[in-house]
Amino acid sequence: MPSDSSFAIAMRTQQQADREEQQRIKSLVLNYEMSNEPETADGGRTSFRSRKLQLSDVNW
Repeated sequence: MPSDSSFAIAMRTQQQADREEQQRIKSLVLNYEMSNEPETADGGRTSFRSRKLQLSDVNW
């Protein structure tokens, strides 16, 4: 199949879109984990800030 066929072009475009979506999700997860790292509070106890990941955080 020629690499410039419409099917091959569509397949490459879809693969690129999939990679970009995977990168966005990876960034969201890393940012979420960084924002939830434990912080020491008064008395030496560990507290957590949390924000639940929302479906709206991901561009479907």
